[in-house]
Amino acid sequence: MRRKEDVRLLTGQGQFTDDINLAGQAAGAFLRSPHASAKIVGIDASAALAMPGVIAIYTGRDLVASDMGVLVNEAAYVNRNGAPMHKPPRRIMPVGRTRFVGEVVAMAVAETPAQARDAADAVNI
Repeated sequence: MRRKEDVRLLTGQGQFTDDINLAGQAAGAFLRSPHASAKIVGIDASAALAMPGVIAIYTGRDLVASDMGVLVNEAAYVNRNGAPMHKPPRRIMPVGRTRFVGEVVAMAVAETPAQARDAADAVNI
């Protein structure tokens, strides 16, 4: 089957969600863990929050406190014996310990993408 989108994308005529800019829009950037199964002793976002254009820094503890820290798994698979599959709760961001390299440990929200990236880099884990 021939691809329909190639010409549009290769000639710069495609539009991606990153190309959409709305009035008052904020940007987000993630700080990811460089370590697997690492204990999170603390997260200091004070330097990031003091930076120009930074709106907020979110961590796993913030999500738990707002009662939205767990991913919902609605898959309805069954095991070979017919029992429902085990669905352990999965946190959106870790609290206390990372699980894998690249896991999001903090999210910075700022007025521009560059400010959000700089703020994420300024968070001290």
